[in-house]
Amino acid sequence: MIVLKSWHFLKGYMSVKVSGVHLEKYINLLSKNGISVWDIKKINPHTIEFKMLSSQKKKALNLSEKLGYNFKVLKKYGIDRIKQKAKKRKIFITGFFLCIMTIFAFSFFIWHVQIYGTQNIPNENIIESLKSYNVKEGRYKYNIDTDEIENRLLADYPKMSYCNISIKGSNFLVQVVEKNTPLKEFDKKESISLVAIEDTKIDSIIAYAGTPKVKKGDKVKKGQTLISGKVIYEKLGEKECYYVHAMGEVLAIRNRNFKNIRVNPYIIDKKDKYIKDSVYNIGKKAYSFKSKEDKKNYIPVEEDEEELKIGFIPTGITKKVTKWYNIKNKDKKTREQIENEVINYLNKSKNIDKDNIIGLYLSISHLDDNNLNVDVKVNLRENIAREKKIDKKTDKK
Repeated sequence: MIVLKSWHFLKGYMSVKVSGVHLEKYINLLSKNGISVWDIKKINPHTIEFKMLSSQKKKALNLSEKLGYNFKVLKKYGIDRIKQKAKKRKIFITGFFLCIMTIFAFSFFIWHVQIYGTQNIPNENIIESLKSYNVKEGRYKYNIDTDEIENRLLADYPKMSYCNISIKGSNFLVQVVEKNTPLKEFDKKESISLVAIEDTKIDSIIAYAGTPKVKKGDKVKKGQTLISGKVIYEKLGEKECYYVHAMGEVLAIRNRNFKNIRVNPYIIDKKDKYIKDSVYNIGKKAYSFKSKEDKKNYIPVEEDEEELKIGFIPTGITKKVTKWYNIKNKDKKTREQIENEVINYLNKSKNIDKDNIIGLYLSISHLDDNNLNVDVKVNLRENIAREKKIDKKTDKK
């Protein structure tokens, strides 16, 4: 990660805001055209911000204008001023050159694995599978057979319908499309309609390509056509047709239940004193270092597992830390704060956009370690369309 950030700084990069529809497709198109983006943030359903190399601005801007997206540069970063001062300092230039050579040497290795497009398959599971294929941080990148890795992932994950792996610099990028994902990669050569995945009632519909067959408020059956890839028009008084790859978003209100969500009910200040437990994983063995103090009036806060490194080089040793905070005299979170924490969990772990949540109903119970156990019922708007190929031979005009 440090190597990648250093490389971006040396190359010069910028933060960009893009507005438009179907932004997932836009990101995929950038990747296909060799444009690397990172730190992607969703501002609202039709606006995202991300960072990219300044050298790729022209290419990205041309692509945005061609596809009708609003492309705006927010801020630029770089080391031009440092370069000007460096011209007067030979020693500095020599040191800078050696630094560049070191970074260049490290660019022959994978330092970051990124997963895109997952909805129900946890990214952690895919990363663990990649490790079992010997694809991880520190791996020499030029002897990786990406086709073989793609085939192994598709074989190991039946819910995965598409997988594309690319290596950009020191980044190992995995683009995934799960089965029943309504809008996957666009292929204009295919004749596709969008049909309902279940019996439901339409809350909203937006057709980007194709002919809408339903409207808001309509009740539909499973398999019913929502947006047809068959477009009918009149020519010399007679009806003609042509076929397209239908694209759009058809939302319905659905109820989903999630159980056993752990929530810390206390407001913790990370500056407070704590008792620390650590677990080190070396290969298949785990070594625990736990405090012997009584933790009856304490609450555990687990931190993300991290891999220990010597400089840039991974050691293969992982460390998991649990911090225990004394709950005496601690303020408790309000119900609204607990709801916001649950929403953040659903967004991060279940890929549920908080803007699509209509109602949230919590059932709260207490656990032995002073945490809360939350069961939640969520009313939300979800895309209920899936793709279906059109058989032109049997399709009647």
